[in-house]
Amino acid sequence: MWFSAAIGLLFTGAITGRNQLDLVPVSTLNSLGAQSYNEFISEHKVSGNVQQANMVRTVGQRIQKAVEQYCSQNNLSDRIKGYKWEFNLVEDPSVNAFFCPAER
Repeated sequence: MWFSAAIGLLFTGAITGRNQLDLVPVSTLNSLGAQSYNEFISEHKVSGNVQQANMVRTVGQRIQKAVEQYCSQNNLSDRIKGYKWEFNLVEDPSVNAFFCPAER
């Protein structure tokens, strides 16, 4: 859990352009993000609940649109160029959500 939170914090700075100490290069974060995502998806069953999965996808697409719009308006689109957005609902008893940057 701390790992995904740390990735999220570093990724947020990369998008917003805030000046901060980046302990890990963006290319490394992208690689780790893709690796973590693939591992997570391989270990969890994607939900067959179409209604709930569609809700997750709809919310995720709204977040994606907002991030892309923000980046476009602030000349930051190059920071997310090549990102492939994917939204999945998995079957797991815990209430949790996470994201990770990954160029795929």
